[in-house]
Amino acid sequence: MLGMRSLLLDDVRQGSVVVDAGANMGDFTIFFAAAAGPTGAVYAFEPQARMYQLLCTNMIINGLLQIQPMRNALSHEPGQLQLSGKVTDGSAGGMAYKDADRNDKVNLNYGGMRLGVGGETVQAITLDSLNLTDVSLIKVDIQGAEKPMFYGAQETIKRNLPVIAYEKQELAMAAAVDAELHLPQHVKDFNVEVFLKALGYTTQDAGYDNIMWPAGRQWGTSGATATGRRRMLALPPRRR
Repeated sequence: MLGMRSLLLDDVRQGSVVVDAGANMGDFTIFFAAAAGPTGAVYAFEPQARMYQLLCTNMIINGLLQIQPMRNALSHEPGQLQLSGKVTDGSAGGMAYKDADRNDKVNLNYGGMRLGVGGETVQAITLDSLNLTDVSLIKVDIQGAEKPMFYGAQETIKRNLPVIAYEKQELAMAAAVDAELHLPQHVKDFNVEVFLKALGYTTQDAGYDNIMWPAGRQWGTSGATATGRRRMLALPPRRR
């Protein structure tokens, strides 16, 4: 995590805007905000209520008022969505979230929740609806919902050509999200890599596991390891 965070901080310009999609409790957000400075802004999206509360707390105790915490999911269109009612990242063996949350013997990864069915209801927006300018970096860690998020961020990316860090999810997780969100076919067919390549981006493979967890680290009582998800770094023409 430290290596990825240091790498991304190099691309945060003073006074610029950063988008942190899947901000969790602010692990990356607070460092992005410090790098952007008081004249910059970090739009930190975290739909899970518990993590959103911790994100806001971190913002306040660190005095980083340039953070804009947003309890929204980013998707291809505005509307209401749900988080999954089950723990889907391997940290609790597929238990129902409410049961895992009450079980003190379960090492629950609260930041690993994804969109789905049966959980908290959240409001979705598109990133394009914010009309952001001077965006230097977009970090995406949203557990399989990358496709609809990128679909709703196309104009923002075209306008700003930021550095983008994201996860390329394993097919099973991406397919589950596609099905549970009832995505329209044109969103299911959207190819993130093809879109970025058409804009002149080059994509680098940064290794297995998600952006938030060090490679190979195991979590949960089941000993499951986060494999099958690849960290990707997309560099615009100006950055190559």
